[in-house]
Amino acid sequence: MPQEVAGAETDLSDTNCCTRYVDPKTKCKYEALAAFQLLVQPGSYKIGPPSVAEVGKSISPHLDHDATEWVTKERGATILCALLVKLDRL
Repeated sequence: MPQEVAGAETDLSDTNCCTRYVDPKTKCKYEALAAFQLLVQPGSYKIGPPSVAEVGKSISPHLDHDATEWVTKERGATILCALLVKLDRL
């Protein structure tokens, strides 16, 4: 079910969640994908398959499904470095 926020529409029914955005000045339509870039302390995490039941199939053909989720319980083991945003014009 799409949700609208300030000129953007997000489709949460897809596992590869993307947002469609309309630039209010140019009226150009874009599809946006976002990801976080993190630094993770070596040895402080475990790698495994997604823990969310809805993610039953591979998220990307370029990723190993059984190494999709990285989990840590240690405080301070991760540092957020960047928010990565990709815009594709529709």
